[in-house]
Amino acid sequence: MTSKKILRGQKLILWSSTWALLSAVAAEAFSALASSSSTAPTSVIVVGGGPIGLATAITLSRPPHSCQVTVLERQEGNGQALYDPTRSYLYNVNPRGLLWFDRHLKTTNYPNSTEIDDQLFLRLTQKGSATTQGMGNIMVVPADPNVPLPAPRPVTLGTGNVTVSMKRSYWIPRHQMVEILQEECHRHNVTLLHGKQFQSLSANETAVTVSCADGSEYTASLVVAADGYESPVREYLRQCNSQDWCAAPQWKVRRYLSPATGVKLKALQFPPNFTIPNGTESVVTDSEGIYVVRGTKDGSRTRLGLGFLPVKDPNLVRPANTNTRPDHLIWSIKDGPSMKQYFQENFPRFEWDNYVSEEEWERFSQAKGTSFPFCQYSTGAAVWSASGNAGVVLVGDACHAFPPDIGQGINAGLQDIVALDQSLRGEDINTRVVETSVQNSTPITAPTLSSALAAYRKNRVAEHRALIRLARFGAPYQYRQPWLRDRIGRFLWTLNVALRIMLSKLLPSICPPPAVLLTNQRPDLTFRQVMRRADTLTLVLQILVLQLLGLRLGLLKAKWLLSSWISTSAFYAASLLVRNTKKAA
Repeated sequence: MTSKKILRGQKLILWSSTWALLSAVAAEAFSALASSSSTAPTSVIVVGGGPIGLATAITLSRPPHSCQVTVLERQEGNGQALYDPTRSYLYNVNPRGLLWFDRHLKTTNYPNSTEIDDQLFLRLTQKGSATTQGMGNIMVVPADPNVPLPAPRPVTLGTGNVTVSMKRSYWIPRHQMVEILQEECHRHNVTLLHGKQFQSLSANETAVTVSCADGSEYTASLVVAADGYESPVREYLRQCNSQDWCAAPQWKVRRYLSPATGVKLKALQFPPNFTIPNGTESVVTDSEGIYVVRGTKDGSRTRLGLGFLPVKDPNLVRPANTNTRPDHLIWSIKDGPSMKQYFQENFPRFEWDNYVSEEEWERFSQAKGTSFPFCQYSTGAAVWSASGNAGVVLVGDACHAFPPDIGQGINAGLQDIVALDQSLRGEDINTRVVETSVQNSTPITAPTLSSALAAYRKNRVAEHRALIRLARFGAPYQYRQPWLRDRIGRFLWTLNVALRIMLSKLLPSICPPPAVLLTNQRPDLTFRQVMRRADTLTLVLQILVLQLLGLRLGLLKAKWLLSSWISTSAFYAASLLVRNTKKAA
């Protein structure tokens, strides 16, 4: 009897051990399956073949993501990488945007390789005009041809004499930026398809399908909309009545007016290495210099200046940018000879037959130009399926756009890609530029796609909200807009900037410089941190002004005012302490 009980007990132990082993194997297999189905997507569709779309494709095609990436570009052929006079923009890639290039250098093509892949950054340095201090030198050419040309000076903020401080940046034409990014896409087997106009989008729990106007369809687990500030993808999802999870209300766009909203831009093409008359001699322009040419006319509809930005290649044409209100005379002139006559009257320093051909005058007079957009951001930025296996995300101008006053358009877009990369890796999103950035060697478990996109949305919407506030008030009057309200606004803005600059010089450890300067001087601060510092100083200044006004009107007594100033100073000191404590943490 005892031996039977022992045998029965041994059988029970054997069965229980076998069951535990099978359960453990099944649990581990299920966990591995769940982990593999919930990590970063294996296929990605990027809508938009501009710089931000291409940079996104490069990031997601490289380890650790190693996705199969397809880029859908609406323009036929390879027009994005060719020079287009109607899109002769130049980007200034500053430390905030260079953060993406730095991460690219630190992320090798092979997971276990320590080799640095610097080919993309090398191409940027070859094509881009480098500035190591500030934003370069500028020469302001007087309208009167009898006035000698001044010496070039560092770029300053507004009408002040404060230099825009920046450790390094690169000026690069848009088409060359697209060119080097396309080359990198080919290196990483990204599929580039041209002539693909977005038409609609549908989704299920595991995939998203993009339909194009030519009838073609493309399916992936993640769709990235990098299709500009009017974003057809975003607008389709915002307005469609589909019951799909991707047609969500958070695609709403918040728009705000800026003094620069509505300013129109178009460029007249100058030859390379053109000369500027200077008395009996002529000065050959430096392709990497900045030039501003003043005109003689001063009416609200006739005043015009020309702006030339740096290019590395001395053989490239030099676009002369014109920025005006839409009621300016140049928008009503529709023929080349009349346009040429206006320029001859406004810029008597130049012999125009030596610079611009009759064909270029005709093209320029017919050009519709580009209008600076509203300051806007999307309250969504990303959405995902209930299963967490499919999603749609916005990057670049599709989720934030503003006039080019603060020079952060391309840089904010590249920071979006850094944030998306970090969220898909499972890292804490941190787009601050840190000089001694160290690659994290600790393996991180990849999050579910839904949690990654949730982290991206939470971080980016907050950053974009601060970025739009910066764009609205940073430097919106640099185009010398002629309307009366513009002149009044420029005067008040200049006073505000001058006051903040003075305080930052008198009390540098307490009072920050104007936000637009702080953004460039301190890339280690996020846009939220920049605006938080500016807002704190604004609040203190408002309190002090109200107190002085109350004293002047006899509403306050001097004794009460003194105690109030002490409390205000204590409040400001406490805010600085909290800020520094958070920074140290």
